[in-house]
Amino acid sequence: MGKPTGSSSSSPSQWQKLNDEFAGDPRLAIDPLFALPKELLTAIEAHCPGLLPPSDFRFERRLRELSATGFYRQQTVFSDVLDGHDWGTNEYELEAVGDWQQRVLADQDRDFREVLSTDAFTEALAAQRYAIRHSIESRVRERLLGYSGWLVTHPEYWREVILFQLAHYAVMPEYGECSPQFAVGAKFQGRRRNKNVERAKAELQALFDRWCLSGCCTFHVPEPTRAGMMVGDTIQSPGIRSDGITLFLPWPLLADRSFTVAELFEFHRKKTDLRHLDEWFGKSSKLSYIRYGRMLQLYVYLHLALKQRYRDRLRGSMDDVEVAFAAFWEPTEKSKSALSKGAESVRKLRQALNRRRKACQGVEDQLTGEPSLSESRDGRDKQDRATLVQILKDRLVEVQRLENGDGRKSSASNRRDK
Repeated sequence: MGKPTGSSSSSPSQWQKLNDEFAGDPRLAIDPLFALPKELLTAIEAHCPGLLPPSDFRFERRLRELSATGFYRQQTVFSDVLDGHDWGTNEYELEAVGDWQQRVLADQDRDFREVLSTDAFTEALAAQRYAIRHSIESRVRERLLGYSGWLVTHPEYWREVILFQLAHYAVMPEYGECSPQFAVGAKFQGRRRNKNVERAKAELQALFDRWCLSGCCTFHVPEPTRAGMMVGDTIQSPGIRSDGITLFLPWPLLADRSFTVAELFEFHRKKTDLRHLDEWFGKSSKLSYIRYGRMLQLYVYLHLALKQRYRDRLRGSMDDVEVAFAAFWEPTEKSKSALSKGAESVRKLRQALNRRRKACQGVEDQLTGEPSLSESRDGRDKQDRATLVQILKDRLVEVQRLENGDGRKSSASNRRDK
C-alpha cells in the first residue's frame, strides 16, 4: 500500500498558523489548496505586472513555507514528483518538516553519504559519485513527472479514479478522498477496521499497481513508483511485479556493453498486459515526457492554483502568465525574443492540456451526471460503479498469480484473449 502522501501529526498546526495569519480569507476555503513554487512566484512578479498585489504574494509565499506542496482537508500534502527535488536544497525553512516523505528522503541521502565516506572512496571520488547520483535522479524525476502528467490527462486513468471514488464514496468522507490517507494515514490509525474500508484498500492497491503508482498526493497528483537503483532505495520484492520488474546483474555480465538492460525489460514487458499504457510507451503519443511533465505543472499551478484563486484577474493576462511560465522553465533565458518564443511553446502546451483535460472532464460528467463530485451520488448507474470493481478484482488475481509464480493465466487474461 502506498505511504500516506501528506498526513502528519504536525499538519493541523500548520493549517492553524495559516488560518490565524489570514483569518477570513476566502482562499482558505479552496480544497485542495496547492502552493506555487518560489521560482514561479518570482517569475510572476517579474513578468505579470499588476496581477498580484504585495498582500497576495505574501499569502502565496507563506502558503509555500507552511505546506510544501499544499493543504488538503486542512492537512499538509507533499508531492515527491512535484517537489521532491527541492528537499534539502531549497531556501525555504519548511515548518512542515515532520512529513514522512522528507524523513525518507533525508535517510536515503544520509545512507548514500555514509557509503561514500568509507575508506574505498577519496573525497574527490565521493563528490564525483554523489554528483552522478543526482544527475541520474534528475533524469528519473523528469520521466516520473512526465508520467504523472500523462496520467492526469488520460481519460482511461481518470475514469478508473472516478469509478473508485463512486464505489467507495461512503467511506471517503471519514477517511479522506486522498486514498492513502484513509488507507494507512494518521486518521485511520486506532480506528476500528471494517470490511468496507478493507475492500477499498485492496481495490485501491490494485488500481495503484495497474497504473504503476506508489500513492498519490491527491488524485489530482498521482505519485509514480520510484525506481530502485540507489543505495537507500526500497525494493519491496525481487522479480516481475504487476507494476514493474527488479533484476540482479552480476558485475562480470556488465563487462559486455552490448548487453543492455533494455532488452531484458522489453522481453519481460511483453508478458504483462500493458495495453492501457500504449500511449505512454510511444505508440500513439506526440508529446515527450518533458512536455507531459510541464503539462502536470500547468495543470496544478495554473488550473488548480492560480485559476482557483485569481480567475477573474487572469482574464486578459494570459500572455503575461505564459511568459512567466516560460521564465520558470528556462530561468537562464533572459532575452525578450527567447522569452517570447518560450511563451508561444507554453501557449501550445496549454492548449494541448485543455484538449486532453476536456476529454477527462467528459468522462467525469458522463459517470457522475455533473461536473462536480461534491454532490450526492444517489441513483447513479450501478453498472458503472461495478465496472472498476471487476477490473480491480481481475488485477488482484493477476498480482497474486505473479507473486506466487503461477504460470497459469488468470481469468482476466483469459477474457482478454477471447
